[in-house]
Amino acid sequence: MKKALLINISDIGDIVSSSVILDALRAQGFSVTFLMPKFVHSLWDTDKEVKLIGPDEAKNDQYDLVVDLTSDKTSRKLVRSVKARTKIGRIKSTWQKMRHWMTYTKMVDKKMDGHIVGDYYPILHALKDQNKRIPQLIGNKQWPAKFGFDESTKVVSIHFGAHNPKRVIPESLVTYAVQNLHARGYKVVLIGTEVEIAEEIIQKNNNIPIYHKLTLAEVKEVLLSSKLFIGADSGILHIAAALGVTSIGVYGPNVPRRSGPRTSAVSFFEQDLDCRPCNQNIECPIGVKCMLTLDQNKFLELILKKLNL
Repeated sequence: MKKALLINISDIGDIVSSSVILDALRAQGFSVTFLMPKFVHSLWDTDKEVKLIGPDEAKNDQYDLVVDLTSDKTSRKLVRSVKARTKIGRIKSTWQKMRHWMTYTKMVDKKMDGHIVGDYYPILHALKDQNKRIPQLIGNKQWPAKFGFDESTKVVSIHFGAHNPKRVIPESLVTYAVQNLHARGYKVVLIGTEVEIAEEIIQKNNNIPIYHKLTLAEVKEVLLSSKLFIGADSGILHIAAALGVTSIGVYGPNVPRRSGPRTSAVSFFEQDLDCRPCNQNIECPIGVKCMLTLDQNKFLELILKKLNL
C-alpha cells in the first residue's frame, strides 16, 4: 500500500480544516500518517485508519508522498528530514518557489480560495481530486463521567473564548443565553480555558452554568452529546462542524466567508459593519463594536430556531 505523510503543526482550526487532504488520500488508497502537535491527537483517537505521530517521530519511516500543509520554516525542516519520492509544499510567491525548490518536488499556491478550508483545495487539485470536500471527524456520543449526565439530558454547550480576545463572546450575550435556556429546561455547559471568564459567568448566573476543565477528547464528547453548540470564532467551532454538530458561530472581527465552517449544520450570528473584517493585531478604534453591540434578542431567536423551539 502507498504511504503518505501529512504535516500540519498549525492551530486547531487549520488542522481540522486540512483534514480534507487526509480524506482525499485515503480515497486514493494511501495509508496515511498525520504529523501534528500531540495535544490534537485525541480528535482522531476513534479513527483507526490514520496513524498519528508527533514532530519527533517523522524520521523513522519512508513515504511515497509527503504533504506539508503548514509550509513554514519549522515544517520545511521536518520535510527535509523525511525520505519520500514526492514532496508537496505550499508557496506564496515566485521568490519562495525559487528558494524552496530543493525542499519540495511540487509546489502549489498557498492562497487561492480565500477560505480556511478552500485554501487547501490547490493541494486537492495537485492530487487530481476535484471534490469540494469539507472536514469530517468521527467520535462517540458519551458524556464524560464528571458531568453525571445521560442521554436524556438536554444540553447546550457554549465555548465563549478565543485565541484573540477580540473574538471572545461578550459575557452579557452568554448570560442572556444561559438564563433563557435554563428557563426552558436546558443544562448549559461552558467550554474554555479562560477560567476567570467562566467563573464570572457562573457567578452572574447563580451557579446555573456547568464548567469543568476538559481535555480535547472530553470536549469532543461534550460537543457530540449537545443538542446545540454555540462557539466563538475559534478551533472548537471547526471541531463541532466537522463532527456534524448543530452549531451557532458568533463572529465579530472575522467574517464567516473567510473562516466559517462550510456546512449547513452551522449558522452564523454577526452584524454587518463596514469595518469587518479588520486587522485584529491593532487596537480597535470603535471598541470592538462588532461583538459588544450584538443584539441579544436576535441571538435568542437564532438559538430557539436551531433548537426547533
